[in-house]
Amino acid sequence: MAALMFVMMPAPVWSWVPQWLAWTILIFAGFFALLTANAGQPAVEQFSLDESGILIRTAIDRKPVEEHPFVIEHQSRVTALVIYLFLKPARGRTIHRWIFRSQCCERDYRRLCRQISRTSRHVREKT
Repeated sequence: MAALMFVMMPAPVWSWVPQWLAWTILIFAGFFALLTANAGQPAVEQFSLDESGILIRTAIDRKPVEEHPFVIEHQSRVTALVIYLFLKPARGRTIHRWIFRSQCCERDYRRLCRQISRTSRHVREKT
């Protein structure tokens, strides 16, 4: 691939780019193309949501997992295009997730939106 790119460069490029620099750029471009091609897909996670706003991760890449539950925090947001989830585990680091409308069925998306709204409303009523 790098050799093909090298051959296809127009003649004016050689007038201002030294040949060693062109080869270096092409080699790095080839390595970058190989690395990004083998990067793979992001993990698919499945969650279960209960009425109190507790999320439990049930599977990663369709493999069952046993994990501690996450609580949807009041910092979570719903926008017109995406849901931003701020998940707090019982212990460990906070997890942030973006969920687009097309990533789950409409019913689950609306249910998650209602839960986030309920959580933020509950925090506002406390203050």
